[in-house]
Amino acid sequence: LDLKKDLPAPDSALADYFKTNKGKYQIPEKRLAKILVFEKDKIKATLTATDAELKKYYQDHLETYRVPENVTIRHILLKADPKNPAQLEAAKKKAEDLIKQIKAGADFVKVAQKNSEDEQTKTVGGILTNVIRKQTVPEFEKVAFSLAPNQLSDPVQTMYGIHIIQGVAHEQPHIQTLDELKNAITAVIVDGKTGKLLADTTDEAARALSRAPADIAAIADKYHCQVLSPAAFPRNENITGMGANDVFMQVVFGMEKGKVGEPVQVSTGYAIPVLLDVIPARPAEESEVKDQVKKDYVDDKSKEKAVAKAKDLVKALDEQKDKKDLKKAAKSGGLEAK
Repeated sequence: LDLKKDLPAPDSALADYFKTNKGKYQIPEKRLAKILVFEKDKIKATLTATDAELKKYYQDHLETYRVPENVTIRHILLKADPKNPAQLEAAKKKAEDLIKQIKAGADFVKVAQKNSEDEQTKTVGGILTNVIRKQTVPEFEKVAFSLAPNQLSDPVQTMYGIHIIQGVAHEQPHIQTLDELKNAITAVIVDGKTGKLLADTTDEAARALSRAPADIAAIADKYHCQVLSPAAFPRNENITGMGANDVFMQVVFGMEKGKVGEPVQVSTGYAIPVLLDVIPARPAEESEVKDQVKKDYVDDKSKEKAVAKAKDLVKALDEQKDKKDLKKAAKSGGLEAK
């Protein structure tokens, strides 16, 4: 039963409620600031990596790009205790039957999803990617590394039971080429450049702003950044264009009026606040907290109704002589026993 639904909340009652509870409605301290915002993505979009930088980074990190011999395979596991001959024999027979089905045209993926007892891989059709030497038990490894793409193994016994393995790909050891890695290396280099340029630019702008806070618009133009001018905000409010940032709020609420703050890292890049005013906390006017007053009033009235309903239910149960029928008592009060 929703006791809040359609609960009346007339303006007169809300006004009386506000007067009675006025002490709990406060407008918190707020800060008015202009904020210089440096957006990382805009700076990043202007940068790239030269061929020389790509080549140098590749040569400096060559060993990082060494790829060991590896295979990608699919497998089906039929669990059996190696010390239990009956279990092993049953698992082998089932494996042989499944191999016949696959060789006759059944989809290995669907057969694995239906029959494999390897819970980690059965839902994806038994796939294991980039398996390297010594990563699996020896009996499994020997067969996995011997299969050609699409080749199907005979039943393979390991400590886990019986496996059916199908080859997918076999990659020999090699070093990835620069062409293969160009995009990834470019991203790393550009990220590094972005971080350095962002930090250097932010420091320069912060020094300029400290010398002349009133020139924030001109400084924003010079350093290709944005000025945010939000309405006065409390400590727990997110600023549009910046998102939540506790460190930034700690800086702003620890500043003196007229001062310039240190650059603070935010989700979009960096932000430098200039504090224009400190607006002290004060008691709220009813119009400022009308929605909260209504919510609190409805909450309190619904709790009163809940207590009354509970007392009526207890009374109805007390009036039953022998066997207490909770469902019957609840129904008489418009409630439902569950």
